[in-house]
Amino acid sequence: MTAHDRPAPRAGGHDWAVALGLTAGSVTAIRLDPVPGCVRASRHFLRTALRRWRLTAYADDAAAVTAELVTNALRHALPHPPRRTRSTAWLTLTRKEHALLCAVSDPSPAPPVLGAAEPLADGGRGLHVVAALSASWGWSPGAGPGKTVWARIPPPRNRTPHHPPDR
Repeated sequence: MTAHDRPAPRAGGHDWAVALGLTAGSVTAIRLDPVPGCVRASRHFLRTALRRWRLTAYADDAAAVTAELVTNALRHALPHPPRRTRSTAWLTLTRKEHALLCAVSDPSPAPPVLGAAEPLADGGRGLHVVAALSASWGWSPGAGPGKTVWARIPPPRNRTPHHPPDR
């Protein structure tokens, strides 16, 4: 995996970060190869970026969202085993004063599907987690084959543990 600062990926000639109102701030990205430990490495990359940007309060929600988006790209968009072709994905993080954008670009043109989560199923809840933790999420088709799935994570809310009243 390779990490470096780079411009946000463009989708269909339109910059999805600009469309979401994230025109200023810092951008960092990492290439995601379908190898063991990829999701763990993407969470480490995220936490490192958040520390550098002094946005550690976003860490828990952003780590959950990032893990789900990366897992979906690995599971549904990248070939197994990896081929020597352009079968890679990118995790891009964009920060702005009141938001963090997590975006995963992959080579599959298939859109993400927010399906009904079966209560006893082993999977199928990833995009429900993304929807619950983000202010908005969606996807944009790529300029060529592929797409970018993104989630805009709002500033963390003050979380007060809920305690039931004493009886």
